Amino acid sequence: MVHGDIVYKVIRDHILRIVVEILTDSNEEELTDLNSKNFILIAKYLSDEDRGTYILPVLIGLAHDIDEEAGVDHRCLATKLFSQLACFLGKDYCEQYIASELILLADDKSFLVRKLVALSLINVSYQINRTVYTYKIIPVYKL
Repeated sequence: MVHGDIVYKVIRDHILRIVVEILTDSNEEELTDLNSKNFILIAKYLSDEDRGTYILPVLIGLAHDIDEEAGVDHRCLATKLFSQLACFLGKDYCEQYIASELILLADDKSFLVRKLVALSLINVSYQINRTVYTYKIIPVYKL
């Protein structure tokens, strides 16, 4: 069991940091896609607490990137990852953080980001309370 704890900490503290660095610094779509898969795989095996500590801040950072060149790509990536990680992040994180981030991104100036938000709501909606969905998400799309 001690060996497993060491491996877990190495993955969490070192490998995840490298994956995140490549994920956020890469301009190559193929490399970003590969590292997204690695990021998701690592997130899948982290504890709930570590997902909140190590995964959520990365996602929120990507969602808030306003850089002219990489910002749209990062916001698109964040939206895709919100959707793909919703089942691992669970109800609490989705209701407290992901729903709010998607509401902000639903008003993004980029059509692609807004489109991805609409598509990602399907996976996120499975994780959040119906009341949250009805009173926070749906009003964003009412005309």
